[in-house]
Amino acid sequence: MVHPANNLNWDRVPGGTSAGFSPERLCADTRAKRVLVTGAAGCIGSALAGAIASGEPEQLVLMDASERGLYELERSWAGNLKASCTVTILGNVADRDLLSALFQQYRPQIVFHAAAFKHVPLMERNPFAAIANNAVATYDLTLAAAANSCEQMILVSTDKAADPISIMGASKRIAELAVLTPNPTKMQKKAVRLGNVLGSTGSVVPLFLQQIACGEPLTVTHPDARRYFMSVDEAATALLAASSPKYSTGLFVPQLRQPIRVQDLAARLIAESDPLLRDKARIAFTALRPGDKIEETLISKRERWEDPAHVVQGVELLRRVITPQPPVADFTVALEELRDAVQHRDLGRMIDTILRLLPEYQPSAIIAMQRNASVRVVLGVRS
Repeated sequence: MVHPANNLNWDRVPGGTSAGFSPERLCADTRAKRVLVTGAAGCIGSALAGAIASGEPEQLVLMDASERGLYELERSWAGNLKASCTVTILGNVADRDLLSALFQQYRPQIVFHAAAFKHVPLMERNPFAAIANNAVATYDLTLAAAANSCEQMILVSTDKAADPISIMGASKRIAELAVLTPNPTKMQKKAVRLGNVLGSTGSVVPLFLQQIACGEPLTVTHPDARRYFMSVDEAATALLAASSPKYSTGLFVPQLRQPIRVQDLAARLIAESDPLLRDKARIAFTALRPGDKIEETLISKRERWEDPAHVVQGVELLRRVITPQPPVADFTVALEELRDAVQHRDLGRMIDTILRLLPEYQPSAIIAMQRNASVRVVLGVRS
């Protein structure tokens, strides 16, 4: 499948240039391997899948919870040689029975875990979904991979996991800890923090383009809001680079440009739009939404960079981050408490457990209000 976002032009972002590496150039470590990609119908997952398939894996298992996404993926690959080694699995990564059956049948050696809920305001209103899908499911996937002699697992993480103020960011930080928690197997476990991927589902570029086309104001949350941006190919390149045995278990951040003001991005897209649409376009500042930061950070105040960075052909691809981790026993207990809190829709207990794991987490007003009122949420937080 060629995800629509994968065709967006990175050069349309102010200051954007390619790092000079295509994902296909870094597929040596997946060649002749059995590979599983979760979230395979999404923007990053489909880019990974295409690159890996071109690199001649022994088998490529593509898993996604979206029926439409998998249908379109299969349709786009019909008749293509790279589809011959491919299996598509329709299912949710939170289904432990499915994970067990999948690993026993296909025995993947490498797992790229791209499946996640990532829309910040939506997750603030649906905190149980964020923790169940992003945190608990990642923990279960890691256990399944380790139990079935998987060689390595690579988690797609986000800069929002650094000093999180959103439940989505907190859920991804817990996912990082789930991957990095030591276990008795030899499986290498890696988490890669990405910036905002251009054109991914729910990202700002497709929204701005839609607003321009409809003659609507381009909505920017804050005049000083800045974000790290990267192209889909750059995201896939970073993840494939992480699959190299040269990278041992750890947390990594790819080479990223300086953060870009979101209003500058909006202005650039307006300037490059059709003249008939350009004359009607304008920028409207709204307000930071629950869980939003003015500017993201790549590492938290409790983390530090490890030197030197790993360099390939003179280019710094990934840099290791030294990050604190709770004791294994404490983390295991906390994960089971989160699982139980999600099952019983107990928001107060869930947030208390998250704060015990992540003292740096700052719950937004919408989360704090529910927690302080000790409300047992049944169907989610009303928007």
